[in-house]
Amino acid sequence: MARTIERLLEEIGLSTKEQAVYRAVVELGDAPVSPIAKRARVNRVTAYNILDHLISKGLVARSEQKKKLHYSAKGAGELEEYLMSQKANWDGILNNFHHLKPEIEALLGSAGVKPTVRFFEGKLGIKEVFFDQIRGDHKEILAYGSAGKLEEAMGSAYLKMFTKQKNKTNIVTRAILPDEPASQSYIKKYYPERGKQLFDIKVVPPADFPMEMEMNIYGNKVSMISLNPAESVAVIIESPALVKNQRIIFNLLWKLL
Repeated sequence: MARTIERLLEEIGLSTKEQAVYRAVVELGDAPVSPIAKRARVNRVTAYNILDHLISKGLVARSEQKKKLHYSAKGAGELEEYLMSQKANWDGILNNFHHLKPEIEALLGSAGVKPTVRFFEGKLGIKEVFFDQIRGDHKEILAYGSAGKLEEAMGSAYLKMFTKQKNKTNIVTRAILPDEPASQSYIKKYYPERGKQLFDIKVVPPADFPMEMEMNIYGNKVSMISLNPAESVAVIIESPALVKNQRIIFNLLWKLL
């Protein structure tokens, strides 16, 4: 199955095992659970559970042939319908949230300010964390990371699209990065017009800074994104006290470099 299709399956929220089972169904065409499980390298119980999940999403069909259950992948039209239904669901949830936002804010305020932690998985989740950085009314992002590993993890096409949106907000980034060619070329590639006005860096020896994650401090939030392709996880912590301390540490390092 083409890499672009695998990426789409990941972005719509299918886990690694779900992708493997779906690929097996597509490649086998129409088959009972045993060959599907064997091809996907999962046990039969796991295969049954995943197939039921894929059926509920409208991606797989089930039929009975000679008293045996067979499974086949639905067409591209059904996949498109599923994506549209997900969009409609999220549009409805967002609309409800906008109506309830004043009540939610009042409820949270009455309970006192408590740190919140949100976890994200997969490329789609990581992209959501990136776009969270350019929402709100903050004017600066403080970042630690590796420009080279970031490009490997997210791809230059996505980063060009993201930085184009970020540049429209005029949010300034100050970043501490390893002293390597990718750090300097990052500014030229993604901030060709305004350079240090929107993205300023200080560098440290790569041996002292073997970063495999990106950390961003903005607003009242700290985000941490794994740049290890085997993990694809991220977290956002919203805590004014944590952010205050992280800003102090970052600014101290910035002055020392």
